[in-house]
Amino acid sequence: MSDVTKSYKIKHRLLSLLSIVLLLGPIVAFTIMGFIQGEIHEKLVLGCTLIIAIILVAINVVMKYHIRSTLWILVLGIYMCLDNIMPLLLTIAITTIIDEFIITPLNKKYKGLYVINNEIDKRGK
Repeated sequence: MSDVTKSYKIKHRLLSLLSIVLLLGPIVAFTIMGFIQGEIHEKLVLGCTLIIAIILVAINVVMKYHIRSTLWILVLGIYMCLDNIMPLLLTIAITTIIDEFIITPLNKKYKGLYVINNEIDKRGK
Protein backbone atom coordinates (compact mmCIF):
# COMPACT_ATOMS: atom_id res chain seq x y z
CA MET A 1 0.00 0.00 0.00
CA SER A 2 1.43 3.36 -0.99
CA ASP A 3 1.83 6.30 1.39
CA VAL A 4 -1.00 8.18 -0.32
CA THR A 5 -3.36 5.22 0.09
CA LYS A 6 -2.40 4.87 3.75
CA SER A 7 -3.06 8.57 4.26
CA TYR A 8 -6.55 8.30 2.72
CA LYS A 9 -7.29 5.19 4.79
CA ILE A 10 -6.29 6.96 8.02
CA LYS A 11 -8.33 10.05 7.14
CA HIS A 12 -11.37 7.90 6.29
CA ARG A 13 -11.16 5.98 9.58
CA LEU A 14 -10.61 9.12 11.68
CA LEU A 15 -13.56 10.88 10.06
CA SER A 16 -15.74 7.79 10.58
CA LEU A 17 -14.80 7.74 14.25
CA LEU A 18 -15.40 11.48 14.58
CA SER A 19 -18.84 11.07 13.00
CA ILE A 20 -19.78 8.39 15.53
CA VAL A 21 -18.49 10.50 18.42
CA LEU A 22 -20.41 13.57 17.23
CA LEU A 23 -23.65 11.60 17.01
CA LEU A 24 -23.35 9.47 20.15
CA GLY A 25 -21.31 11.72 22.43
CA PRO A 26 -24.04 14.19 23.38
CA ILE A 27 -26.59 11.43 23.96
CA VAL A 28 -24.22 9.46 26.20
CA ALA A 29 -23.21 12.59 28.14
CA PHE A 30 -26.77 13.77 28.73
CA THR A 31 -27.93 10.24 29.61
CA ILE A 32 -25.28 10.12 32.33
CA MET A 33 -26.36 13.58 33.50
CA GLY A 34 -29.95 12.35 33.60
CA PHE A 35 -29.02 9.40 35.79
CA ILE A 36 -27.06 11.73 38.10
CA GLN A 37 -29.70 14.47 38.41
CA GLY A 38 -32.92 12.46 38.25
CA GLU A 39 -35.18 11.23 41.01
CA ILE A 40 -35.73 7.48 41.48
CA HIS A 41 -38.83 7.29 39.28
CA GLU A 42 -37.21 9.50 36.64
CA LYS A 43 -34.17 7.22 36.57
CA LEU A 44 -36.51 4.26 36.09
CA VAL A 45 -38.13 5.95 33.08
CA LEU A 46 -34.72 6.85 31.66
CA GLY A 47 -33.49 3.29 32.17
CA CYS A 48 -36.57 1.88 30.40
CA THR A 49 -36.19 4.26 27.45
CA LEU A 50 -32.49 3.39 27.29
CA ILE A 51 -33.30 -0.33 27.12
CA ILE A 52 -35.93 0.31 24.43
CA ALA A 53 -33.41 2.38 22.45
CA ILE A 54 -30.78 -0.38 22.71
CA ILE A 55 -33.32 -2.97 21.52
CA LEU A 56 -34.27 -0.75 18.56
CA VAL A 57 -30.59 -0.23 17.67
CA ALA A 58 -30.08 -4.02 17.77
CA ILE A 59 -33.08 -4.46 15.45
CA ASN A 60 -31.57 -1.81 13.16
CA VAL A 61 -28.30 -3.71 12.98
CA VAL A 62 -29.66 -7.25 12.72
CA MET A 63 -32.62 -6.66 10.41
CA LYS A 64 -30.98 -3.80 8.48
CA TYR A 65 -33.94 -1.53 9.18
CA HIS A 66 -33.60 2.20 9.60
CA ILE A 67 -35.72 3.09 12.63
CA ARG A 68 -35.23 6.81 13.18
CA SER A 69 -37.35 7.17 16.31
CA THR A 70 -34.67 5.61 18.53
CA LEU A 71 -33.01 8.96 19.21
CA TRP A 72 -36.28 10.63 20.12
CA ILE A 73 -37.29 7.85 22.50
CA LEU A 74 -34.04 8.38 24.34
CA VAL A 75 -34.47 12.18 24.30
CA LEU A 76 -37.90 11.75 25.92
CA GLY A 77 -36.30 9.65 28.67
CA ILE A 78 -33.63 12.28 29.24
CA TYR A 79 -36.33 14.97 29.29
CA MET A 80 -37.91 13.23 32.27
CA CYS A 81 -34.69 13.62 34.31
CA LEU A 82 -33.38 17.04 33.34
CA ASP A 83 -34.96 20.37 34.22
CA ASN A 84 -33.74 22.13 31.08
CA ILE A 85 -33.73 20.15 27.82
CA MET A 86 -32.61 23.07 25.60
CA PRO A 87 -28.83 22.39 25.97
CA LEU A 88 -29.41 18.80 24.83
CA LEU A 89 -31.43 19.86 21.80
CA LEU A 90 -28.90 22.54 20.82
CA THR A 91 -25.97 20.15 21.24
CA ILE A 92 -27.64 17.44 19.15
CA ALA A 93 -28.60 19.99 16.48
CA ILE A 94 -25.10 21.48 16.27
CA THR A 95 -23.29 18.14 16.18
CA THR A 96 -25.72 16.74 13.61
CA ILE A 97 -25.26 19.78 11.37
CA ILE A 98 -21.46 19.54 11.64
CA ASP A 99 -21.62 15.84 10.86
CA GLU A 100 -23.98 16.18 7.89
CA PHE A 101 -22.37 19.18 6.23
CA ILE A 102 -18.66 18.74 7.00
CA ILE A 103 -17.65 15.33 8.35
CA THR A 104 -19.78 12.99 6.21
CA PRO A 105 -18.91 14.62 2.84
CA LEU A 106 -15.20 14.58 3.73
CA ASN A 107 -15.50 10.98 4.86
CA LYS A 108 -17.13 9.96 1.57
CA LYS A 109 -14.45 11.82 -0.37
CA TYR A 110 -11.56 10.12 1.44
CA LYS A 111 -13.24 6.72 1.30
CA GLY A 112 -13.62 7.06 -2.46
CA LEU A 113 -10.01 8.20 -2.85
CA TYR A 114 -8.86 5.30 -0.65
CA VAL A 115 -10.77 2.76 -2.76
CA ILE A 116 -9.46 4.23 -6.01
CA ASN A 117 -5.85 4.39 -4.81
CA ASN A 118 -6.08 0.88 -3.37
CA GLU A 119 -7.14 -0.42 -6.80
CA ILE A 120 -4.31 1.51 -8.45
CA ASP A 121 -1.85 0.00 -5.94
CA LYS A 122 -3.10 -3.51 -6.75
CA ARG A 123 -2.58 -2.96 -10.48
CA GLY A 124 0.91 -1.57 -9.92
CA LYS A 125 2.16 -4.77 -8.26
